[in-house]
Amino acid sequence: MEETSSVARVADAIREHQSGVYARSDTPLPFLAPALRGAPPEPRTPEDTEYDIALEYDSMQLLSQLEQFTIRLTDSMLQASQVLALEYLVQVVNCLADFTEKLPLARARRFTLVALLTRDRRHYVQLGIDHVRNGRLEMLAFEELHIQHGMLRHPHTFQQLSWDLVRVINICLNICVRAFHAPGLQQQWRTVYSGFLTNLVRALHKLRTSPTPKEV
Repeated sequence: MEETSSVARVADAIREHQSGVYARSDTPLPFLAPALRGAPPEPRTPEDTEYDIALEYDSMQLLSQLEQFTIRLTDSMLQASQVLALEYLVQVVNCLADFTEKLPLARARRFTLVALLTRDRRHYVQLGIDHVRNGRLEMLAFEELHIQHGMLRHPHTFQQLSWDLVRVINICLNICVRAFHAPGLQQQWRTVYSGFLTNLVRALHKLRTSPTPKEV
């Protein structure tokens, strides 16, 4: 992926979502929930339309930020250090949590990162409330719990933590999709976010399956 991500390019990708620009068949899509079928669309007000327009613009900017983090995960320096890669992945989660928690849908459901990790603790192998400080993941907490002398203490820690963090990312992205009122926009952004998540998982898979790196 080239480092040319921009709001304009994301907009082009949305318009071309049916061509498979983001959702490629050679890699299984991560677990973004499919659209609900059979339920008739609810009537939309002019306020709903105005909200969707604003949310789409904000979502383009968010995706541009998230893609930059993913690009950095493919950098040769990060490929040589799972600790650095973990730090960038924590930034992805915090960036997405900042955006998601402000959505009216999330506020109505009282969704926060703390609430999610508290409620769903059984679904995570490593990640928990001990990794959170002031409502956000704190890299210092990860260092205290998992890192010694600049290296992860256990060889399986990166794989377990990264998958836990991907789960959080997926949940936030599902909320971001459902925050749109228009079914068409929900479908477009489900496709785009699925593509982002696929690229992120690919980058992490390379880190998980590469020989144990020499940490810095």
